[in-house]
Order: sequence, then structure tokens, then C-alpha cells
Amino acid sequence: MRHRGRKVALEAIYRFANTKEDPDQALADIITRDQIPEPVARFAREIVSGVEQNLDRIDRLITEQLKNWDMDRLSLIDQAILRIGVFELLEDKIPYQAVIDEAIRLAKEFGGTDSYRFVNGVLDAVRKRIG
Repeated sequence: MRHRGRKVALEAIYRFANTKEDPDQALADIITRDQIPEPVARFAREIVSGVEQNLDRIDRLITEQLKNWDMDRLSLIDQAILRIGVFELLEDKIPYQAVIDEAIRLAKEFGGTDSYRFVNGVLDAVRKRIG
């Protein structure tokens, strides 16, 4: 259920980054279109809302880990996966290993060939940074 919720949130956050469509509206459309069950939808809403509310802090934490790189050079899907992962690390509701494993899983599913390695490295560095 949680993995599916992350996938739904990922699509909404990606759509926002790609089209500037309101993420809440994108999420509502996805939930309706795919007939997402309420527990999954609730979890996806938590993620999207948390990323929206903490976006500046999340992006700052990601950017601090990008050596000689900048956020705009990352693919939009990698940005969205990292934002979800950092939000969940900040929220500290589940063990960091599970957060990173889920982000890697999303990166393998939706990212480029080496996205999962990159996501792993950035999230592990963020985890160490926030303690």
C-alpha cells in the first residue's frame, strides 16, 4: 500500500515539476483516474502535502549534497524521488533504511539506468546530515 502511495505521489510531484500544474489538483486527478483506494490516497496526500510545505528545506538539503552539480541539471523524475525521500527522512516515521530502499525501488522503476545509485548516495548523505 505504501509503495503504491509513493508512486501516486511521485506522479503528482513530477507533474508539478514538469507542467507547474497544482500538485493537489494533479493528485486528485490521478486518484480519480486510477480509482486509488482511500488508504493509498491518504498516504499519497500526506507525501505531496509534506513535500509542498517543506520544499525549500528539502531542496536545500538535496542541493547541499550535489557536488559540482545543481538541482536544475537533475531529471525531473530524480528530483521528485529525492524530494519524497528527503521528506520521509525528515518526517522520521519509518526507519531510514526503508526510506532509502523505497526511493531506490522508485528510481529503478522510473529513473534512468544509474538513477538508483545516485538516489542512494544523495539520500544517504542527507540522512547523515540531518542525523
